[in-house]
Amino acid sequence: MAHVDSDSDVRFVANLAVVREYLAQWKTCIDGKGIYVIGPSGRTFDCIAFSLLNKAYRLSKACIALLEAGYPDEAFGMARSIIESSLSLRYMTLDLGKVDSRSNDYVDFGFCEKKHFLEQCRKYLGPGEDLNAVEAFADREKIEERWASIVPDRERSKNLPLNDWKLIESSVWNGWKIATESHPLDDQINKGDWIRRQFAADYRGGSAMVHCTIRSLDNVFAESGIAYKVGENIETTFDHRFEPLMIIVTNLYLVIRYTFYGANVEVADCFDKLFNDASDKLVYKRQS
Repeated sequence: MAHVDSDSDVRFVANLAVVREYLAQWKTCIDGKGIYVIGPSGRTFDCIAFSLLNKAYRLSKACIALLEAGYPDEAFGMARSIIESSLSLRYMTLDLGKVDSRSNDYVDFGFCEKKHFLEQCRKYLGPGEDLNAVEAFADREKIEERWASIVPDRERSKNLPLNDWKLIESSVWNGWKIATESHPLDDQINKGDWIRRQFAADYRGGSAMVHCTIRSLDNVFAESGIAYKVGENIETTFDHRFEPLMIIVTNLYLVIRYTFYGANVEVADCFDKLFNDASDKLVYKRQS
């Protein structure tokens, strides 16, 4: 990628065109393969993986809409969810022998979370129509049954406390560990260890926008000495129109590679070519 210190608007428009073309061709390559997704009763991973693929694609389109509307910081924050999609798929496919169990963990976490909030409702709502509606929902979803089948086995085998709803495995979710742990596809797709470097920069930057840390206030800082008006008199300190587009290109590539690998679908050469061509064309702006 080339370095650009001026003509940011021109370069952004060019980058946007590159990513639009990338998205269109990426979708065409997938749609043309004639894939039939195995249902959740047949194999959990396939259903989850191709759903995450859908999610990453729609998030990418949403980021572009925000960029075009003049909200680059917000697009940067949303782009972190695209990274989350590829990270989840990387985790599930780190070991082919654990793909099914980790896919089931992904589903189980949803029921553990529902059980947690069911208990919160029982604790704080008190008797009445609201709690009755919650209990009826819990019955329809079979939350108690699923919880009973999930937690005892994990508690016995991994010595987890029964009320520890966040710990699906015996360790806390660690994105950096997942990004740096060796993956079977790394020899093919991670030349120069770019995945680790990309995750370190993009996930941290996107997280700042998501969590509204001090870094996220750079472009919305309230000026002093003038009458305050919401959203006005704001200067752009850092141009964040470039990062979301690069996150889209890199992580959609990873999403498709991890999905096809875990689902045992042959990968067409077009995905590598699309990724390499788009990466060569994208230009970033060096910022202090």
